[in-house]
Amino acid sequence: MKWNNNFVSFLTNRDLKSDITECTDIKKMKLSVSVPAKKMGRVLLIEPHSDDLVLSMGGSILQLVKNGLDIVCLCVFSNGGQLEKARKDEGRYVWRELLGGRLLFGELTDYAYRKEKGIAEMHAYRECVSIVQRTMSEFKPDFLIGPMGIGEHMDHVLINNALVNVAKRNCAKIFFYEDFPYANRDKYYYMKALNRVKSQYDISPLYNPITEQIGDKAKLNMVYQSQYQLVWEEVMDLFKNYGKAIRYEGIYMKKSLDLFGLYERLWFHTADYDNFSILFPNGVY
Repeated sequence: MKWNNNFVSFLTNRDLKSDITECTDIKKMKLSVSVPAKKMGRVLLIEPHSDDLVLSMGGSILQLVKNGLDIVCLCVFSNGGQLEKARKDEGRYVWRELLGGRLLFGELTDYAYRKEKGIAEMHAYRECVSIVQRTMSEFKPDFLIGPMGIGEHMDHVLINNALVNVAKRNCAKIFFYEDFPYANRDKYYYMKALNRVKSQYDISPLYNPITEQIGDKAKLNMVYQSQYQLVWEEVMDLFKNYGKAIRYEGIYMKKSLDLFGLYERLWFHTADYDNFSILFPNGVY
């Protein structure tokens, strides 16, 4: 499997200076977190494409598992491209084998292939709303988590708009994660997405400490070798630096954060501020 040097550079925010030849044997991969037999609530997590969730909030997902939540992942745009089968296999391994959860595929067509086929974006949006509503009706989650739509990727924005629509209609307790790597690269698109969501929903930030989960988060992301392949040090450096950046921003906003901790940031519906402790008991808002 060949390296995608451009994507490696995009992820790490720097040029790839040398050929990387190492990779992880995912069949031997084990996480430090154990999956409790007893579940205490259900969370529906929604991602545009396979790997978006573990990239954006992998540490927080591991906490959901540790805290005994029943996790269901819906990967919406899973139809299209030569790597479709490989991406699905990687997703199945992460969500079913490593995290002990469930993985569903929406089988909607990815943006690049919608353009080729002439599929209208309004049609894609209606499909998003339909599949999210249908999945919620089937699994009846206690909480809903989806992307903010940072970066202006059409698939991410469509899902964000669909989530807001469905959450309001169903009075759902909803969280939004910051789409990585887009949230780490361009502040303009970050603020544009934040303002878009805030104009529709009253949301507040939650700073979730993931220092203990950072190693397992890196392992989860190394499974997705059809997207990019990095050595262990690259992955750890990537997520540690991002976790530090979130910490510094939180401290600047006068949040009581650990001066040496690593964080992920989610946004929750302000009216539900008393509910997030079930999911993230150590989160700071």
